[in-house]
Amino acid sequence: MPAKSVIFMDLVKFDGQRRRVLNAGEFMQMAGRAGRRGKDPQGHVYVMLHSSEIMEERAELVLEGLYSSGAPQVSSCFRLRWSSLLHLISTGPAHLYSMLTQSLLSYTDPLAAEELKDEAARRTRALQAMNFVDSSCSALPKGTLACHFFVPDDGLLMSEVVLALRGFTGLTAAQIFAVCACFVAEGRHPDNWERYVSDAKVREAIMTCKWVAQKMACRLHSFSLPCFERCDWPTCGFCTGVAFAAARVNPSFVETAYRWARGDDFTQAVLQSRVPVGGEGIVVRTLRRLDELMREVSFVLRHDLGAVEVADAIQAVRLRARRGVVAMQSAYLGEQEDNIGEELEPEPPFPQALLPLGPGHLDPLDVGFSQECCSAKFRRPIATSSGAAASILDMVRALVEGELDVSQFRLEVYWFRHRFYSLGNRRLAAFRLWRLLVGTPFTIPVIVVDKSRAVSRQWLTKFTTGFTGGRKIRVTRTSEYIGMSRQQSTHGRPLWET
Repeated sequence: MPAKSVIFMDLVKFDGQRRRVLNAGEFMQMAGRAGRRGKDPQGHVYVMLHSSEIMEERAELVLEGLYSSGAPQVSSCFRLRWSSLLHLISTGPAHLYSMLTQSLLSYTDPLAAEELKDEAARRTRALQAMNFVDSSCSALPKGTLACHFFVPDDGLLMSEVVLALRGFTGLTAAQIFAVCACFVAEGRHPDNWERYVSDAKVREAIMTCKWVAQKMACRLHSFSLPCFERCDWPTCGFCTGVAFAAARVNPSFVETAYRWARGDDFTQAVLQSRVPVGGEGIVVRTLRRLDELMREVSFVLRHDLGAVEVADAIQAVRLRARRGVVAMQSAYLGEQEDNIGEELEPEPPFPQALLPLGPGHLDPLDVGFSQECCSAKFRRPIATSSGAAASILDMVRALVEGELDVSQFRLEVYWFRHRFYSLGNRRLAAFRLWRLLVGTPFTIPVIVVDKSRAVSRQWLTKFTTGFTGGRKIRVTRTSEYIGMSRQQSTHGRPLWET
């Protein structure tokens, strides 16, 4: 919530036990909100002094302490969430290891970091047993679904629910809105929620969601893992998953979402939500979070499950549901930047051309980078007819001038997750830029290797392409990239400017 100015009405707070003066960290954290990025050249902070003393200490000394004290000791509060783990291991074998060894926790509490590694290993085995990833930690279809959910607290449960309900087959868009409201609702779980849900199909679907949640909790317990933060299984060994289902599947706003999706006015929606007077903001926030979730559900149905008609119906209801106070533009982002109503677009996939092991030819744009960054210079310069190419750009110029024959190269590539990745990223970078400079399609010699060869080339630790899918790579120690187009390839700009 950025603001132009911050005003402290007092420098004293009640911390739950006593009244005390704000410490320097608390003061700077709140004062630092003053000034909107990109709009204000500076922010203003005002402090209201009610007297010359604050808690029996001179006010000027208190202020001096707040401004001059150093930063407080920082300790890691990191917890390994299922969604984080799934994204890390599905984007590359090296990502999880890098996160666990380089996180703040490894520096502040090495013992806790080691325990976290053991927990990560158990969780990874659980993901494999529940068919989210395979033995090599590559995402299986269900894992792909879970990676596309960011709004709900538990993407794993959301993907299990979508599959259990067969992609919401037999439900209208309004009924799907109502069911999905269970995963964004805030507040206490109502014990008698069935009384407040008017649609029988919605009630039945919610019961299925709760059953899936309980089943998932029991499965996690079989790997000596708690199902959620407040699980009582680790302490007393008695947890049936009911508490997990109550926390993750909350029907508090189901009827509200159902009526809103069908076109009821906001007053009726608030009355159905049973929130206290003055709590209308909770309804607005829930409906907007629901809109974001339905955006992701629509994407999954359209691109992962092929249920285009259901996705179209959801999108139509989403557009109708963005009305009234729910459709008010953000006071901070403005109309131009508030894209909550837009639909997610899929990443353009690489061509799915599969070559047999051994020599072949591929377009450089059909091969992905296997690392997130690479050096601009080669370890050993490449000999050319007129000298040596010491950098990626030198190699591109030599190829353009005919000083290098592309047939002398054999770029090693490995087929992984439905696309080819290069084991020589600097050479691929040069071939990419050459291809973009020429502008017409051509192929380069490649040799397709098997898994054992890829592993011998340190694939398990070097595959760090991350969420870009190998479409671009950053040049080390710079902010320049080489991508799929001239616009993405800032490192290649000198080539097309000359």
